[in-house]
Amino acid sequence: MPATLIFDDMADMVAAASEPDVWLLEGLIEEGDQVVLAAAPKAGKTLMASQIALAVASGGRFLGWRATAPRKVLYVNLELRPKRFGRRLITQVGGIHYLSAYRNLLAISHLRTLDILDIKQQESFSEFIRENNIGLVVWDVLARMHSADENDNGSMRAVMHAIRIASADRAHLVLHHMRKPPSGAENVNVGALGMRGASSIHGEADLIMAMHVRSGQGARYSLRFSARNVEAPDEMLIERDQNLCFFEASAQEANRLMNVIIAAFQGVQTCLAQGLLEQVMNAYCVRERRAKQLIKDAGDRGWITRRLRPDKRHEYILLTSETLFSVAA
Repeated sequence: MPATLIFDDMADMVAAASEPDVWLLEGLIEEGDQVVLAAAPKAGKTLMASQIALAVASGGRFLGWRATAPRKVLYVNLELRPKRFGRRLITQVGGIHYLSAYRNLLAISHLRTLDILDIKQQESFSEFIRENNIGLVVWDVLARMHSADENDNGSMRAVMHAIRIASADRAHLVLHHMRKPPSGAENVNVGALGMRGASSIHGEADLIMAMHVRSGQGARYSLRFSARNVEAPDEMLIERDQNLCFFEASAQEANRLMNVIIAAFQGVQTCLAQGLLEQVMNAYCVRERRAKQLIKDAGDRGWITRRLRPDKRHEYILLTSETLFSVAA
């Protein structure tokens, strides 16, 4: 317990609440945030992390989020040889001639392991980060940063605290392994996706992004969010292009959802709610909860609306228009 306790009165708390948000990626990552990016081995989390790093370093965009200004980024690369890491970066920016726009990105690639619980190593990293005015630190990957038992919540809580200290309380992104989810389990809660030390990491992190390769048709990847401070989407379906960069697959998935919705109405303008639910469950091979989310998405897009019939059953009305049907064309 500290020798002196400092309390805030109501005026202090009101003043703190009025402080402006300082974003690295507007609406997603704020100054000082601890962010975890989790995925199964070989799923592409290093590619996604480097894409985030490049966006922040250049003042660019990552998926739907915009960097507010170029900032210095330190990428602690414990996974890839410098040659492989460099080649990936060149591919992601579109060629060696475009690298000058990313001079804010620094990398440490000579280490293969470190002990983040070692106070001297913490001080070494935090001093470097302060001296070089780093805005974002990427730690790739958590398993190579400690020797603690990842199934012990107390040990992992200490590790996550140590990473904050080593990051000098700057925003930082921690890459972490998780098991590949079984087929059909893509839509379970982020915390149940087999992430080692999940409960302690969830308790410490401000934002968790869990990515995995999807089974079945549609977008190849799913990115799910668990956030403390931001209004992140529950799930984002994404693809990866030839430059090894991820992009939102919204147009493709919207097209698929519209086709499923129209098929449920079978050429008429109304459809019983239960019939639509069953159609979506069968088309997507998902359970009821996920099917209801997809139907809600269709409603939010203005494609369908729900009403109560005189017989007390609910039905949906298909909002027909040239624009609506052109989506599914």
